[in-house]
Amino acid sequence: AINSDSLGSASEEGGLLVHQAGGNVVRYRLLEGVDDAFVSSNGWRILFSRDDNGRVTHFPSPFGTSSLEKISFFNSNDGLNFFINLAAFFSLSMLVGAWRRQGRNIQQTKEGAVIGVINLVTPFTVFALIISISVATEVVGALSEAYYVTNYPHILLKVARFVGLLVALSALISIGLLYSVWIRSDWSIWRKLHHSLFAVSLTLLTIQLINWNIIFSPIMR
Repeated sequence: AINSDSLGSASEEGGLLVHQAGGNVVRYRLLEGVDDAFVSSNGWRILFSRDDNGRVTHFPSPFGTSSLEKISFFNSNDGLNFFINLAAFFSLSMLVGAWRRQGRNIQQTKEGAVIGVINLVTPFTVFALIISISVATEVVGALSEAYYVTNYPHILLKVARFVGLLVALSALISIGLLYSVWIRSDWSIWRKLHHSLFAVSLTLLTIQLINWNIIFSPIMR
């Protein structure tokens, strides 16, 4: 992938085809005398860089102000969305499970009952995160670059960071309760597994929030 709205593929002549949004295709031919360099008919150039093992790592943008690197699923937008949706799924399932247990004589210890109440609260941190990130993306994304010079970070980014910290705290609590859930709660095996999967989803989401510099990052202070 070249960027968010175009895709590169090899042509039969050994050049490069860039498929852009809207169906446009730009053909790049090999630049003679330069390894891994391609040039289009209008003079745009693409020069790939490799590591010591010969693996392509990145290439500079046409403007020369940045470079475009190969990323894994974990570092992509799709990865972030996946872990947010995963945590949201288990958060919703925790609330549905609590609703289904209402009015029923569920076997559990007092400690298990307390953990059940905690599991009613922690899912809402995930929902709050989704709302805060969605609002911040919509509002902040519409602001001009000049605004950021004197007003960064925006208050909505700070709110998203704070909610992200609540998610991290929820993950820490859920992981910390695993021993009590499995040993002292007297829950069914399925409810124990449910809590465990919920805790794992929160932990994976927290790792993503750190990876994307939403929490524990100096650029958000």
